[in-house]
Amino acid sequence: MLTAVEDFVAGREGLRLAVVPAFFGFGVVWHQSAPWAAGVAGIVDAWDRHPVLERLEANRVLHLADKHVRTNELWQAQKRIARQEALLRRLLESSAFSVAERLSRLRKSAGVATEQSVVSKDEIRRALAD
Repeated sequence: MLTAVEDFVAGREGLRLAVVPAFFGFGVVWHQSAPWAAGVAGIVDAWDRHPVLERLEANRVLHLADKHVRTNELWQAQKRIARQEALLRRLLESSAFSVAERLSRLRKSAGVATEQSVVSKDEIRRALAD
């Protein structure tokens, strides 16, 4: 977009462009022979392509974009957690999981797979309470 304005100004005699790099940047174009040209120049000259403003604006836009990315990641994580919680709540109501819990306790007491912990509904309840 700026290139089009720069090309427009370059193609016309007497026009001046000042670019103030604040809040996504804005440009001011005026004819230098206008009666108010000195007033406009007096206001915008100090800010025209000001390097500190450019840097501040770049930093501000970076933080806006980063916030957008983080917000999207948080939204995705919340959706994933909601799906996981729904699954765990269904397991608590599942008779098949009750059988698996009993089998897990039996395996532990029989000395089979002693390195594995017993899978239990209480463990799921504790995880959901966190």
